[in-house]
Amino acid sequence: MTDTEITIVCKEGEDHITDISLTAERNYTPIFTEAFSTQEKPLSVYPKIRNYHPIHD
Repeated sequence: MTDTEITIVCKEGEDHITDISLTAERNYTPIFTEAFSTQEKPLSVYPKIRNYHPIHD
C-alpha cells in the first residue's frame, strides 16, 4: 500500500503578502511541489489528512 500525503503551508508576512506552498508525497518521496504568493487572503486550510484514499466508481 502506498502512503500519500499532501501538505499545504500558508505564511503571512509583515507586508501582508501570503506565501503558500503545496507538496504532494508518495511513500515519503516528493512527487509535486508548487509555491506562490498572493496579496489576497486565502481560504481556510484544513489540517493534514494522512492515508487518504479517494473512492473510485
